[in-house]
This record gives sequence, C-alpha cells and structure tokens, in this order.
Amino acid sequence: MSITKVAEVINNPLYRSHMLERSAETNRFFSSGIMAPISELNVGSEMGLVGIPFWKEFRKRSQILDDTTDISIQNIDSGQDIAVTIGRALAPGITDLATSFAGDDPVADLANEMGDAWASDINKTTLAVIKGAMGALAAEGTPVNTLDISALTGGAENLDAESFVDATGVLGDVAGRLTGVAMHSATERSMVKQDLISYEKDSEGRSSIPTYLGRTVVVDDDLPNPANGNAAGIFDSYLFGPGAIGFGDGSPKVPDETDRQSLTNGGQDVLISRRHMIIHMRGVKWLGASMVKQTPTDTELSNVANYERVYNSRNVRVVRFRHKLAA
Repeated sequence: MSITKVAEVINNPLYRSHMLERSAETNRFFSSGIMAPISELNVGSEMGLVGIPFWKEFRKRSQILDDTTDISIQNIDSGQDIAVTIGRALAPGITDLATSFAGDDPVADLANEMGDAWASDINKTTLAVIKGAMGALAAEGTPVNTLDISALTGGAENLDAESFVDATGVLGDVAGRLTGVAMHSATERSMVKQDLISYEKDSEGRSSIPTYLGRTVVVDDDLPNPANGNAAGIFDSYLFGPGAIGFGDGSPKVPDETDRQSLTNGGQDVLISRRHMIIHMRGVKWLGASMVKQTPTDTELSNVANYERVYNSRNVRVVRFRHKLAA
C-alpha cells in the first residue's frame, strides 16, 4: 500500500480546481441554476466591498415626431449595487491512519471530501444572505417581492395550489422569470400529499428531480421554519429566477496548507482550506450597518438592516412566500 500524505495531495495542481468544481457541483443552489458565477464578483486577493454598476431600466415613452420639434434626449440612469467579500476557512484534523490513501486517485478523494464540505457550508451562508436580503424587501414601507399568508385564518394561512400560484404572481407579468423553488422538506411533503410535486427523469433515466409547475424544487431544512426561528408554525419558501444569486471566488494568499500536530491523536495533520467569496442577491446592495469584523458572519448576513434594494423590484428575481402547513 502506498501512503500519500495530505501535504502532497493539496500541493498537486489538480487539487484546488477539483475541490472548487466539486463544491459547485454538489451545492443545491449552484446545481439548480439559482446561483451562478458572476465575473465581476471574482475579487482576487482583495477583501471588503465590491461595487457592481448597472444601468436602470429604460422605460420612457416614445416621442411624437414632427418636422418642427427636436427629439429630446432621454437619459439612461445608472445605479450601483454593492456586495461584500466573505472570508471563511475549514480546518479538519486528519490523523495519520486516515492519511493512508490507497485509492486510484488520492487527489480526487480528498478534493471531493473538502468540496462536499464547502458545498454544505456555502449552502448555509447562501440561506443567510437570502434571509437577510429578502427580509429587507419585506420590511420596506410597502413590502415587495413577498407574499405572507401566515396571519390568515380558517385554513387560508396554509400552503396549497392556489396560494402558491398567488406567490408566483407576485412579480406580475414577469413571473415567468421564476424557474426554481426552495422549500423545507416539511413543505415538500405537504405538496406531495396534495399531488403538487412532479418528478422529472435525470440524465440516467431515473425519476428523481422534483418540480412544481415546471420549476425545479430545491429542498433544504435550513430554510426558515418553526425549528429555527419562525414561530407559530411558519415556513418560508422562495421562488427564484436563474442567476438570482451571484457568486464570485477570490484568491486567499495561502488557499490550502497543512499543520503538523505530532502529539495529537497519535499524530495528525490539520488541513486548512481558505476561501474568499461573494454570495450576493442581485439588486439588493450590502450596507454593512452592523458588521463587527472585516468579514461578515452568517448572523450578520441574515440581518435585514444590512441590505437595501437598488433594482426595480420586478428585476430582483426572488419572491418570498411565507405560509403555514395544514396539519
């Protein structure tokens, strides 16, 4: 049996690229198309804020043409979206016994393991961003991009086919932009019982991809629900358009390294994996009103006070649907 040490694995040029690719492949929001790479969000080694300029919608009316009046110039207004860089690290300790990689490709083995760990971690951070940004839209003087039926009574507070159609209609005549739905597993079970979920065949011919009204369903129990902060049986589901969440990767000074701890657990290596990244809801800028350190925590990312909408609400391709479930 050949023994490959962790330091040798992570110094292989294929390791980092394989790990990053794996983290995208196995992340629910990436794989569904809800989150997509945005080139202007690739921040290199820098930390802090990133400005994303954009042109506002040009929706002025046409002018009447005649041969005695000049055509007036109609300005195209611009705006500035702002995202914040998120700095994170994973540091698993790997004992000597666990470093005896005997597989055909130890680089892929460890890269897959770390890629899956990053996928799960990024998923949780993405949900924090969604919670904060969409909470800010719901807290506007007149709430936008949200349907909240949770305070209704007599069964009207519960998710059903009609209420979900109402949620898809929050964006009016651009509702067709919504191509994905994220929900808690309890919400999915309720919809299955109501025969609202369909299953499409995957690339291998198996029926495993859940859809609702042609929209891909992402199931995640970290979504706001009675078990993690939403009182009185309230669940949040979200409808998304493609690329509603932008993602950018950075370049930490030392992305991956090991630290040898000779006495711990009979001898072990610690693998430190660092990432600088941006996870940003397009059109809802970061204010950073309550960020204590140089990079935000998930709690700060979920704080509605840290966000402000800069896009026309119809162009923020997300709708929050707050509801309860029938017993």
